[in-house]
Amino acid sequence: FTLLAKAGGAALDRAGRSSGERWTLREGRLAPSDDLFSQIRVALKRMPKLKKDMSLDAFLERHLSREVSPEACAFARMLAQGYNASDTSRASARSLVEEWSGEGSVDDAQFRPMGGYGPLLSWLAGGLQGSNVSLQLDSVVRTVRWSRGAVRIGGTFLGRPFEARAKRAIVTLPVGVLQQPANAEGAVRFTPALTVKRNALGHLAPGPVIKVVLRFKTAFWEKLDRGRYCNAQFFHPRQEPFPTFWTQFPVRTSLLVAWAGGPKAQALTGLSKAKIVDRALASLTAMFGDRERIEAELEGAWVHDWQRDPYARGAYAYETAGADDAHSELAKP
Repeated sequence: FTLLAKAGGAALDRAGRSSGERWTLREGRLAPSDDLFSQIRVALKRMPKLKKDMSLDAFLERHLSREVSPEACAFARMLAQGYNASDTSRASARSLVEEWSGEGSVDDAQFRPMGGYGPLLSWLAGGLQGSNVSLQLDSVVRTVRWSRGAVRIGGTFLGRPFEARAKRAIVTLPVGVLQQPANAEGAVRFTPALTVKRNALGHLAPGPVIKVVLRFKTAFWEKLDRGRYCNAQFFHPRQEPFPTFWTQFPVRTSLLVAWAGGPKAQALTGLSKAKIVDRALASLTAMFGDRERIEAELEGAWVHDWQRDPYARGAYAYETAGADDAHSELAKP
């Protein structure tokens, strides 16, 4: 907030309780979403801590299903797949339970800069002029050669070879990139190899996500059913290929974002842009009907398949069952 104020920007709350309505598709009709997450959090607080880690699927079947409704269990699975991009048959129940029971939960306030992150980043980059900091974009790192007190980084800058030397390097590569073999596109070769990190990397999985931004002529959903969805922020057609859509509310625009994570995204990855957009429109049709009208309103679509991006190889990394805090182990020097 301090940086935003200095840069002359403002923030929008995207996920607080007062920021917009959630609608869920049930038996072919959209209905206001029940506060299922609160039901889950209350249940988790009265349950004893897990002595032994297990997959989330196993935890739902053996423990949570005894405390909450089947719909709440289904919501927990959808939350882990969409919000954490995880495969619930592999994801660590202990890690997710700690996250859901903690102070920062999925229904707490989540802010983003009005107008996007671009202006803030440009302002930060501008502040580096005349300093000892060199910001080099458009670079691909291919090798990291390190020893105690020295590191050399090699790669290409605007297609030409470059090398940088320093006492230390901070590595912020995605888990999916770190797990790639050295000869894969986008991979980085470490010399000597990061053998001490293998166990932690082996207990982390890069979650798949496919995101589609749809731009329409008008925010047509705001006019449906006599304006019933005028203040909608999220739509959840849970059984569809894209189980989550969000608007830009409280800013009113004609943009909708379609989101699939975990197994739903894995089922779509590798398809052509046209087929992925088709699945997104089919998911919208399941909620609103009238496919022809939806297609007539569509002006543009942008697709990002994070698994196919060689510099990402997935979206959020999640801990698998038995990980024992692999994130922290990976982060250690």
